[in-house]
Amino acid sequence: MKKKLAIINAIAGFLLIIAVVLVFSLDFNYTGSRYKGKCDMNSAWHYENGSAADLTDLSFSEGKVSVYAAYSGDTNKGRSLCFVSRNITFNVCLDGEDIYDFDPHLGGYYGKQYGSFTHCVTLPSGSGDHVLTINCKEVTHEKHTGIENIVMQNSGEYITYAVRSESGRFLVCILAFFFGMALFAFGILQQRSQNELVETLSLGVTSMMLSAWSLPPAGFMQFLAGNSAAEQALNHLSLMMLPIPIVTFVASIAEYNKKEHIYAYITACIINIIIQLIGGLTGFSDHINTFFLTHILIAGGTVFIIYMIHRANKRNRLSPVQKKYIVPSAAIVVLSGLIDMIRYYFGDSIDFSAASRFGLLFFIFILAIYEMKQLVAIQVKGSKAELMHKLAIEDSLTGIKNRTGFNEYEAEIMKRKKGKCLFVHFDVNRLKKVNDTYGHAEGDKHIIAAANVLRDSFSDVGECFRVGGDEFFVVLDGKDCHADYKRCIKLCIELQNEYNKSENPPVALQLAYGMAEYKYGNGDPESAERLADTRMYEKKRQMKADEIRKTTEEVLAGLQKKADVREKGNAYCAKITKPV
Repeated sequence: MKKKLAIINAIAGFLLIIAVVLVFSLDFNYTGSRYKGKCDMNSAWHYENGSAADLTDLSFSEGKVSVYAAYSGDTNKGRSLCFVSRNITFNVCLDGEDIYDFDPHLGGYYGKQYGSFTHCVTLPSGSGDHVLTINCKEVTHEKHTGIENIVMQNSGEYITYAVRSESGRFLVCILAFFFGMALFAFGILQQRSQNELVETLSLGVTSMMLSAWSLPPAGFMQFLAGNSAAEQALNHLSLMMLPIPIVTFVASIAEYNKKEHIYAYITACIINIIIQLIGGLTGFSDHINTFFLTHILIAGGTVFIIYMIHRANKRNRLSPVQKKYIVPSAAIVVLSGLIDMIRYYFGDSIDFSAASRFGLLFFIFILAIYEMKQLVAIQVKGSKAELMHKLAIEDSLTGIKNRTGFNEYEAEIMKRKKGKCLFVHFDVNRLKKVNDTYGHAEGDKHIIAAANVLRDSFSDVGECFRVGGDEFFVVLDGKDCHADYKRCIKLCIELQNEYNKSENPPVALQLAYGMAEYKYGNGDPESAERLADTRMYEKKRQMKADEIRKTTEEVLAGLQKKADVREKGNAYCAKITKPV
């Protein structure tokens, strides 16, 4: 039954995954729209002197530049001028008249740069040929400024394309972020050793920070958050903090004990974060101007990581699992980060995290395998520990909990503050007689029968324990425990009598019992247990007295019967011997 239900759930999960993939991969094709299609405008722009302009690499003069392009109102009817700007302010003119301007005023840590921003400029309706002019000003002298992907297109189609083009990257980042959150939570909640806790937490934080560093630029995040500058600030902050979990992770698995070196590096990273935050908030410096500090720390951290791994490998401190999974994944992350850092200074692309995304995918894949193996190992250990614990608290003869289990339950109820419970102490009468007369095998059978009677009587409302050779405890919990006690004792006597009738043991099964109430939070329950024990022995003496009385009455009744028979016999003899 459970196996079939698991298969059904697995099929449902796979169908959902397939549906999500199809949603993000299948095109929505339609016909009949006069706005369908686009006109590429990337190569249509010129400077004022007539030379061709590359909008991705504009030639600024004193921080300003103007470019123009011909525009046909008839051909592009219903389309908008769509493009992505990066760290420039500008205004768009149609035949010399302003129709759109963009001049964001950033505050706080954002600095002067807003990153990438998507624009859809609605053009006035009309026919004929026109001239479009874009007057640009650079925000900073950073080389990665300008305009890219400029087209004449329906704005809805352009936005849809912008989102879809970054959806794969966004999903990878979201996957990495939630994978990191899961590791982070697991590292806190899982009861492991201190070193393993550091490793799991470090991996979780690293995964979350890598995902934040690799978030998509303009388009996707702009439409989700409405603030491209915030995305860039998050990207920069994540990169500044990223070396800390990676270095601590490697230090943990490499068993690097020179804590002054680790603390010194962490302190340097924290100082870098403080300097750049204060500089950005006060306007004293822009984070783009102090980016090199983060890169220096990353380069230094890379050297430190290589040294720690080499040292640990030389001293045989890395396990085979760590060599197979952890070290390669950390190496790929570090290497991909260095590649992106080099591309930042010497490359032309504005996508500075392309290599890091590859490293992130590799990192997630390898560590997912590693963590699944760890989880399986922990589950196996947990199952074994659970089995060993069960064997430790379970009586091997009767199958109910033993004295150890009773002590655990006693410690548990001592933590409760409100409510009450009943301790019921049971003792098997005449067990010594059974063992001495009929052997211990018959005695064990007697004990098992007693345990079965108690379990069948009380297990629905209480816990049963065998605390000694012939002694048992039942604990009844809840506000109706007194009513449950009366009902269950009655059932216990009935089951006891049924057993004696059906099994006909050489010595009838008989259980003496005593009950005492314990109120939670009222000290140690031992006093209640002693009272239950005292009452049990009172019941035992009463049952023994009742048994003696019953036996005496039976003997007397037998003797009386014999006297009556003798008297009748004498009378008959006298009658038949009387002289005629």
